[in-house]
Amino acid sequence: MGLGILWVGWPTAAAAQVVAHELPGYVVTAQGDTLRGLLTVPRFVTDAGVVLRPNAQAPAQKFGVQQLRAVALQDGRRLVKLKMPVRRDAQTGVVDSAAVLLQQLVGGYANFYRYDIDMTRHRGEAEYTQSETVQYFIRAAGSGLAQVRRATQQVTLGAVFQDCPTVTAAVPRTRFEEYRLSDLVVRYNADCHATVPAHDYRLPEPVSTAQVLVSARVGLHGGKLYYPASAYLTQAGSQAATRLLYGLELRLAYAGPWSLIVGVNYARLRSTATLVQPARLGTTNAGEPLSLPITTEVQSLQAPVLVRYTVGHGSLRPYVAAGPMFGMYITNQTSLSYTTLTYVGGNVTYYRTDVVTTPVLNPRSTSPTVGGVIRLGVQFKTKARLSPLLEAQYSAGADSEDNPGVQNTYGGNVENLGRLHYQAFGLLAGLEF
Repeated sequence: MGLGILWVGWPTAAAAQVVAHELPGYVVTAQGDTLRGLLTVPRFVTDAGVVLRPNAQAPAQKFGVQQLRAVALQDGRRLVKLKMPVRRDAQTGVVDSAAVLLQQLVGGYANFYRYDIDMTRHRGEAEYTQSETVQYFIRAAGSGLAQVRRATQQVTLGAVFQDCPTVTAAVPRTRFEEYRLSDLVVRYNADCHATVPAHDYRLPEPVSTAQVLVSARVGLHGGKLYYPASAYLTQAGSQAATRLLYGLELRLAYAGPWSLIVGVNYARLRSTATLVQPARLGTTNAGEPLSLPITTEVQSLQAPVLVRYTVGHGSLRPYVAAGPMFGMYITNQTSLSYTTLTYVGGNVTYYRTDVVTTPVLNPRSTSPTVGGVIRLGVQFKTKARLSPLLEAQYSAGADSEDNPGVQNTYGGNVENLGRLHYQAFGLLAGLEF
């Protein structure tokens, strides 16, 4: 087996590791004495040692690794002192070893251990040439201590479990994770060496507090569309219409108040405006006020990416959420009006100023949009899985490219529309499950 150490990352919440605050337990000294009291066992216990306080009022006593045989905590965790190979002399082949305290995860015919390395103390030493923090070892009856490494996991475990075909077959399917490896050793002891007393010194694997929740929403969406670069459909002159909005979202929630929302919303938006211009001089209707209407209607598909903060843990939970929205106008149907001269006829040539309405030339079928949204809502948590919610939201944004204008009968450009903006207020109800 190689004597290098494999980095496996910082331990997760599921890692059965010792703690640095006081817990009831006992130590077995090198002389074989058992001393009970309150123990402080830091993560890097080999370097830092164990602090024993016989009771809350008594002075503390520190034990180094050379003074100990074993450490046990009331919650079931256990550490034992073993000799671990740390360096091989390339010329003589002699292997140096060091006494360390390993956390025993599984005991029995096969024993499984965890060792935490303080890289701030060992960085630069020959035996710690890699950026390692956690190391795993296994030892079966009658064999030495072998390191379980990610790169050689199947070879190492296959050799240890070779007398147990059912467990050997499971080795290739076992992920290199502390609980998965420990489970395999527990199974080996139970299936093939049940006559040897076995122990599982791990704490129960924590249940993940993360939840993926789905919500469906529907509500009224009062939206205003406008072209800031246009003289026709301005922000002030735009008349909004109310339409339905539909939403389907996923929320990734943890035990705390913060959560992440992603989803998709569909809505129709429609706005109208009227520009009044007088008929041109010299026409039969000169000076007459002419109404030039404009109508814009879009179908909008938006994908919000929001951060939500929830207040409280009771049945009534107010919340606020905000973030960007990315999407597109699926359709954009814009119609403009402009004035043109119409020949009247007679003995004298007369013209009349008329209003002509036309759709925008060469409209794009889709147009990417970027915007943002903020929500204020309240969720009603029930004993059932379904949770009703009610929320108000404000959103705003625009498409990313200029929209074309229209041309009059003489080929001149009548209106350059620019980018189509939107503002919308909504009141929605939904169910989260």
